[in-house]
Amino acid sequence: MKITIVSVLKEDMLNKLGKPYQQLNVMYSVDGVSATQKIVSFQNPQVFKELEGLQKGEIREVKAEKIGAYTQWTSAGPVGTIVKEATKVIGSNYESAEERAVKQRYIVRQSAIANAIAYYNASLDKPVMSVDAIIEVAKQFEAYVFEPVLLSI
Repeated sequence: MKITIVSVLKEDMLNKLGKPYQQLNVMYSVDGVSATQKIVSFQNPQVFKELEGLQKGEIREVKAEKIGAYTQWTSAGPVGTIVKEATKVIGSNYESAEERAVKQRYIVRQSAIANAIAYYNASLDKPVMSVDAIIEVAKQFEAYVFEPVLLSI
């Protein structure tokens, strides 16, 4: 992301064991929205070194990554020097037109079979139900659903 520096404040700090380190409080803006990022000297020395002497109005490009619970800047430099990792999409998550048509056919067939069984159950003379007989009726229902529709205006 491309940032514009608002201010960089360097502080000398002590960790819990009393060991010294430095911290940068980088106030910056991205597209007019202001934010602050803390950069510590021991975590990513290259980023710390790149940002520590910057002045108001300077523009830099940074790469941010979510590491654990925090978003950390993993690289920083002049605009155009940060190599972006390409994300390559292989294939598509969306069904093709042919796949949708096949799925629609399966749905109609399933519905036709269920309705053929209901048709046999509703018959007054209750014929003997055979799989072949049910499928024949289901095929008639399916054919009717996919029969071309002529519109008369």
